[in-house]
Amino acid sequence: MSEMQKRSERIKRLVIDAMLVGIFVVLSLYASVDVWVMKFTFNGIAIILAALLFGLKDACAVAILGAFLEQLLTYGLSVTTPLWILPALCRALLVGGYAQLVRFRYRPLVMMAVVVASSVLVTVVNTGVMWADSVIMGYYSFAYVFGKILPRFGAGIITALLYGGLTMALLPRVSALGSRAVLLLPEKKSADTENE
Repeated sequence: MSEMQKRSERIKRLVIDAMLVGIFVVLSLYASVDVWVMKFTFNGIAIILAALLFGLKDACAVAILGAFLEQLLTYGLSVTTPLWILPALCRALLVGGYAQLVRFRYRPLVMMAVVVASSVLVTVVNTGVMWADSVIMGYYSFAYVFGKILPRFGAGIITALLYGGLTMALLPRVSALGSRAVLLLPEKKSADTENE
């Protein structure tokens, strides 16, 4: 592969990552539902797609940038902003790490289990971050953070199952692409590559 082709693929990959960051933010701001102490959001799909397509580094980049922009646009910048990035980063580490571990050769049920586990992990980390925020900034009471933990975990499990189902639906399409999502944007074939 020539240097020009490598550069073109890197640019396409960055563009796709940027689109996934945008999708994360839009889903966070406009497609989440707050019910009592539960929040249902689908922003994790952007992280999961980045992980499935490109692996750990891209998933982490989408998670960090997406969660940072969500926090910035929703609450502004504060001392605890980095803490609120951790739940999304945990999802990226788990799903992206698994994708690279299996070298993008997915077994659907195992992949679903990893996605479900990442959603449960996000709920646990989110609760910890909420507690840390309550200690640092005094926003939440101990009773609010831990008194309603069961409904919050219920919402986490429902979200986990939805993510798992959605991942199962997306996996055949992602697997068909291989680990290189640049195939989403077709290249013109030269006469040299057609003869190979």
